[in-house]
Amino acid sequence: MQLVIRNRDKGWLLEQVSRPEPVQVTGRVAWQLPLHFGSPGKAIPTALAKTDSDEWLAAMTLKLYTDNIKATRTKLWDDLQHSRRRGDEEDWEEGIEGIRCVAVPILDAYQRPVGAFRVISPSMRLPRKRFSDAAQLCGEVAAYARKELAS
Repeated sequence: MQLVIRNRDKGWLLEQVSRPEPVQVTGRVAWQLPLHFGSPGKAIPTALAKTDSDEWLAAMTLKLYTDNIKATRTKLWDDLQHSRRRGDEEDWEEGIEGIRCVAVPILDAYQRPVGAFRVISPSMRLPRKRFSDAAQLCGEVAAYARKELAS
């Protein structure tokens, strides 16, 4: 699991916890990622107010990382709207081929997104049927973080 925080128009990988698996997916702490890259980068804008998400999308410079990424504003907007309804953001090898992840935004006491928790895994260990379990885990951790932020 990884913790990504929002700093202006970027996400920053702040912390991660790995399972003792022979093949692991890890990132470099302090790594910056665009907010259209992967599940945590997209989970954060799903929790923005409508006017803020419109501004974010208009200012976004989209870059193609893999053939699976939503590299047009229309596709990205549609994906974000779908994720808002579902409550989590999925990444089907959009940032890195062979890697899937799911993320949930972390909200502060004012319902503003401050970051996201994500489960990241090689594709073979995160089939579609396990996405809801991973999203639930992220949601539980995000709810705990929100409670701590509010106290």
